[in-house]
Amino acid sequence: MLTKDLLRFKTSGGYAKPSFIKPDDPRLLSLAERLIALFENSVGSIREELDEQLDHLTAAYNDVKLARGLVKILLDRAEFSGCGELDYPAARHALFLRSAALLGSEQCPADPAEYHAKLMENEPVLTNGVYPDLPENERLIAVKKTFPKELLERYNMALAQSLMLYSDGLDCQVCAEDQGALRRLLKYLKFFRLLFRAELAPPKKKGDPPMIRLQIDGPASILDNSTRYGLQLASFFPAVCTMRLWQVSCGLKLRTRALRLRLDESSRLVCHYTNFGAYIPEEFKMFQDYFNQTPDRGWTMIPRESYLKLEGNLLTFPDFRFRSDHGTEIDVELFHQWHKTPLKERLDYLEQHPETALILGVDRVCLKTDEELKERFQARPGNFLFSSFPGVENVIKALNKKEQSCGNGTFKLS
Repeated sequence: MLTKDLLRFKTSGGYAKPSFIKPDDPRLLSLAERLIALFENSVGSIREELDEQLDHLTAAYNDVKLARGLVKILLDRAEFSGCGELDYPAARHALFLRSAALLGSEQCPADPAEYHAKLMENEPVLTNGVYPDLPENERLIAVKKTFPKELLERYNMALAQSLMLYSDGLDCQVCAEDQGALRRLLKYLKFFRLLFRAELAPPKKKGDPPMIRLQIDGPASILDNSTRYGLQLASFFPAVCTMRLWQVSCGLKLRTRALRLRLDESSRLVCHYTNFGAYIPEEFKMFQDYFNQTPDRGWTMIPRESYLKLEGNLLTFPDFRFRSDHGTEIDVELFHQWHKTPLKERLDYLEQHPETALILGVDRVCLKTDEELKERFQARPGNFLFSSFPGVENVIKALNKKEQSCGNGTFKLS
């Protein structure tokens, strides 16, 4: 991400227009190559030395803000030594006490080099300097491999993402004709635990591919941890750019002005997430692995379509589908700490349609201060609470309870 002082955009008619660059521009590719080489050749150097060289290089470029933005991306991909768990202030205090004692003793060497050698005898911590914990003295350990064109593409993506940190939410439309791509997109949407409302969008003209509209809440609608939520919203956006057709729009609260941002596939933004097609969030993978490694539970995890259609054009995207040994199929949808509003909407729907083969799992934090909502939630058989992410045993108990409440009948699923 880019900091606010590094944002480059123009305004026109109330819209913010990011100043994207051309990833195939020879002059920019040359700059990117020089910056990457500087980082790679500086591995082992202290940060102060790296910063000094970067300042000289960026100051010589005609667009300093752009050059510094590229540096920021490379810094985010670099690993510095840090101070670890060592207590450097305490080590310095002990060193200074030894230094004062040595200076006042008869054994104090007159030669500065001998004095330093004697003072540092058996010194376990400060062997590489007295102030290795200060930021300017951190050492560059490694930098992730980056190619010049990739750096420029990452810059364009970071420019869009950084603007979205100040958004009031995303109104997103994506092509629904590729179910595989849609499922992959939803993995990221679920992984970042974003608040969203989904519906089938009517085609604008005959022959247009089916589109799904996702209205994703922004950090302005979240009372707690809004900065973290804004970062997750921006982190999700690259996944949208993998779709064949997409468009997003949002309002921005930036520089005391109310602006709007609108982007689509013509922006040619490139998703930099690796192995996107095979991606499974770690917590989901752990759940699936543990579930599959413990057979004879009476339930099997099975694949499902990307969405479950509700009333009208509204959609929901369950996280898992299970089939019992009796043939009952039940979907499970998880709601996390920010999901109180969509949880209320889902409960409203299920109270009107009790035959729906869907049970809900909710993070306890979501219901912490709302006893009325908690009572409504617990009144429906099979619904369950969890902390952070549900355990397998918890889900199995919920599935059994739901199946028993319906007399082991097979649900009809959309």
